[in-house]
Amino acid sequence: MRLVVTSLILVCLVSMSFGQTVQAQAGVAGADLADALAAINGGYAADVIELITDGGFYEFSATDSISVPLTIRAAAGLAVKPTIRAAVGDTLGRYLEVWADFTVENVIFEGTRSDGSLNIFSSKDVIAIVPNPATGTQANTPRLDITIRGCEFYNVSESGTTEVSGKANAIRVTKDDTDVASGVKAVLGVMLVEDCHFENIYDKVILAQKVSGTDDDAIRVADSVYVRNSTFVNCAGPDNQACIAFKGAKGAQVLTAVLTFENLTFYNSNARTIYSRESENVTVRNILIANTNPLGKAGTLINIDRDGSSISHINTFDIDTTGMSTFVLFEGGPGEQTGYGNATIDEATLYEYDPDFTDAANGNLEVNSPYLYFRSSTGGFIGDIRWATAPPPVGTAPETKPMAFSLSQNYPNPFNPSTSINFTLEMESKVSLVVHDMRGAEVATLVSETRPSGSYTASWNAAEATAGLYVYTLTTNGQSISKKMLLLK
Repeated sequence: MRLVVTSLILVCLVSMSFGQTVQAQAGVAGADLADALAAINGGYAADVIELITDGGFYEFSATDSISVPLTIRAAAGLAVKPTIRAAVGDTLGRYLEVWADFTVENVIFEGTRSDGSLNIFSSKDVIAIVPNPATGTQANTPRLDITIRGCEFYNVSESGTTEVSGKANAIRVTKDDTDVASGVKAVLGVMLVEDCHFENIYDKVILAQKVSGTDDDAIRVADSVYVRNSTFVNCAGPDNQACIAFKGAKGAQVLTAVLTFENLTFYNSNARTIYSRESENVTVRNILIANTNPLGKAGTLINIDRDGSSISHINTFDIDTTGMSTFVLFEGGPGEQTGYGNATIDEATLYEYDPDFTDAANGNLEVNSPYLYFRSSTGGFIGDIRWATAPPPVGTAPETKPMAFSLSQNYPNPFNPSTSINFTLEMESKVSLVVHDMRGAEVATLVSETRPSGSYTASWNAAEATAGLYVYTLTTNGQSISKKMLLLK
């Protein structure tokens, strides 16, 4: 059932059960998005707000909140996505504070008002994932599930200018005691960001962090995070900022997140694109990075650490390191704590092809280079797949680089009950792919035969296995590679 928000309906239907969809109309008094949020936060029984005005501008005059599980989405069939922005004459530190499960789909978040002025995001973010102010303790703070799908974020600045000093984030998981009176830190359950576009974000686009060994040592920043099929244009400012940053605390007791970053395109953004600190099982793959700006002073293009973390299938082009004191493309290591193993980098799948964009200067990042259509971890496109609109004819794939012996992180990970594992062989050889539990007992043999050189995919259906961590090992010609995977039930 769908209800158009009006003052009369809000008064008469406040006791209805959840499962209702409220339709909000841009610029209509009593029926706008702010009115719908006020009603639902005040107890009106609905869990979906549908923005029905085609290309409508939904303007906030104050920061709003998501205090109950809620979805905000564009109505089906709109020709132009609806836009959320600040009203002329009003300055919003942020647009939304979220302290409940939240999904937002096919909505534009615009930092520019209708008069062309930039909103000043003094709270340093557009959407902030914050703990419920009434919770009181970290132990009682629920882990929030957040989905941001098909959304666009533009022109996010802390200073109200487009200068690189105007730092602000598109999405931030708060860490500062000043964010809420209780001082409790927000934490994520599962976070999914997909099919999104970020442009002119003058600090990190997505940020979550714990900052020290005394900062909630036993609290991980998230259970799992997936960022995929998204594009970043002119994002991240100076001082080594990264477009995406997930920073685990440095304490030895830290519980780590499972992070997956895949099929992303970065154009004209900071040379630091992805930075992960103190997290096991981080997967970075199928990434296209082109025409970076030289704002950073030092650092790495992509940084990961700890056991089970991997970088593979990355294409870089025109990386500008002007003025940087030190810089390396990729860095994977043990992290700052001992005993956590080392991240790995698959050197055989690091490429430097010109993407041959159709018209990057005017925002068209369609890839015309045939080389990027057959190089991903699955044999497909490297980068945001929404730009894969000009594949070469079938059967005309360019020659690939010689194969190397490699093992990729399983996908999905975590998984339930099935997952896929990609591996490559540099020559014909007898190969085995075996799964063990954490006690070393063999659980499954996925491959045991002689195969020619090439890329392969093996699948494991773990429906009869118990939940927990497993190790899978690829062995051939006296060489072995092992990685961990997590089965959830």
